[in-house]
Order: sequence, then C-alpha cells, then structure tokens
Amino acid sequence: MLDFVFGLERVISKWPANSHQTVTQIAEQAGVSIATAVDALAISLSKELDVQDVISAAEAKQALSSLQDRLQVQIAARQRWINQQRDTAIAAYDLTMEKVRALLAVKNGRNAYKTLSYFVGRYEADLPVDLQLSLCGDCLRLGSRTDANMQELAEWLKKGVALALANPSKEATLDALDFIDAASDYLLQTKAPQATRLLAHAMATVSTAATQFELNEEWQALATGMQIPAKAT
Repeated sequence: MLDFVFGLERVISKWPANSHQTVTQIAEQAGVSIATAVDALAISLSKELDVQDVISAAEAKQALSSLQDRLQVQIAARQRWINQQRDTAIAAYDLTMEKVRALLAVKNGRNAYKTLSYFVGRYEADLPVDLQLSLCGDCLRLGSRTDANMQELAEWLKKGVALALANPSKEATLDALDFIDAASDYLLQTKAPQATRLLAHAMATVSTAATQFELNEEWQALATGMQIPAKAT
C-alpha cells in the first residue's frame, strides 16, 4: 500500500488534465500489482472497482489524499529513509568525483569512466534527478573519450533523455534538447556510423513533447545542426 502511495504521486504529477485512466494503467505507471491498486483505490474512494474501471484525475487526487491521511506515520518513516539514502548517495558522489578527478589528472580516463559508471549503477536510484542527468552526461563524455562501445553510450543517451522527460513540461523538454546537444558533441567525435542514428532516435523521442510545448523551432534548429532529417508534418 505504501509503495502505491508514492507511485500514485508520480502518476498524478504526469496526469493530463481532464483525462481518465483505468485502474490497470494506474497500477502499471505506479509500479505496483493490479491487485494492490484495486484494493488501495477501492478503500480510499469507498467504492467497488474492477481492473478496467476508469478513474478521473480528481478521483486520483482524492484517493491520494485519503491514503496519505491513513498512512501518515508510515509515509513519514519512509520519507526519512529516502532522505537518508539520498544523503548517503550524495556523500558517495562527492568521494567518487574526487577519485575521477584524480584519475583524469594522470590521464587514466578508462578507469575514470569505469569508476563513474559503477557509481551510477549502484546509487542512481537514490540521487536527485538533476544529478542523475549530469552523471549521464559525464559518462557519455568520458565513455566517448575512452573507446566505450556504442551500445554503452546509447544507454547513457537513452537514460539521460528519459530522465529529462520524466515530468513533461516546456522546461523539461528544453533540458532534453540541451542534453542531446551536449551528447552530440561526444558521440559525433567518435566517428562511429551509429552515432547519427542514435541521435536521430533520441530526437524522435523528444519530438512529441517539442510539439506539445511549442518548441518545434528549437527542435528543428538542433536537428539541422546535427544533420538529422526534419520532423514529419
């Protein structure tokens, strides 16, 4: 139930205004079982629900408020734990960056990249999104300079774009475009034939958001600079 509360918060933050979603869709987005979502929503809304019943944004907010009232002690304890994990991860980040800088100072870029990528794999879930995004950019930069394979670089690119667009907005879309712009410097310098294709795929991922938030001109300017085909109209 507690996992559903935190998951529902994420779902509501991305919920389009005046729209409805099924219980199954909510469960999938919240990252919990369908049975958990059905039980939690039925209890909080005081009504029988089926997996394909639809819930409005207003009802979802009502359900979240009710669950937060019921579970406020458990939620406070979970939030303290989350904060502790975040503080530990940030402290580890500071130490890791010191190691990375020391390795780069002696021109050991390969081990600097391995050190940073290992850190991300271990701590990323506990770090703030902006720091995760910065780390993806750092790993792309170091990886491209140390002959990391293109599959690894593609994963950093994909992860960074997904992080930037996690909560869609005009600012988030601009962040995604900025991330791709910086990534293009690293990827294109590898001279790998797949680089342009990876960037084109990343731009396609941002395309819908660019249209939604009236950023087509910014999207097209970046695409032109990278010699990527124009958006379909």
